[in-house]
Amino acid sequence: MKTRRSRATPKRKSSVDGSVYTWCRVSRDFNGVMYDGSVDSYDKKRQVWHVTFDDGDEEEIDHLELLTAIDAFKGEADEEHIGRRIVRIFDGKHFGATIDRYDAKERYWHALHDDGDEEELDHAEVLQARDLHYRTVTLKEHKETSTTKSLGAKISVSAAE
Repeated sequence: MKTRRSRATPKRKSSVDGSVYTWCRVSRDFNGVMYDGSVDSYDKKRQVWHVTFDDGDEEEIDHLELLTAIDAFKGEADEEHIGRRIVRIFDGKHFGATIDRYDAKERYWHALHDDGDEEELDHAEVLQARDLHYRTVTLKEHKETSTTKSLGAKISVSAAE
């Protein structure tokens, strides 16, 4: 069993479809006070999300700030990432993994990849890997299910005619 040591480096241009986050609820810390808000738009050219907070204040945030703010709103403790599926990219290829433990002292998560490799991730890497899983697996499964349902409805209607 080998351990992955290299870290996936973010690309200059994000391949993120920013619209999937529109209307997500977020929490941000300002001077020790948490403020909740909603993502209401995405600027594709600048790759930033516009957040309007419940108190009327506004802010633009980048992708990592967005992921951190969504995580904060959900109120997930560090240990709650355990058991979550993630996707990591190495040499341009996607690799599935599961977060299987958390080291509170060192503040890192251990991921066991489907191919038997392992790696340690910091908080930002966990959020990005969970997000990549969401965008590449969960949304794809949702689209396939929706397409199947709509095809089934069309076939049922056609058969009834």
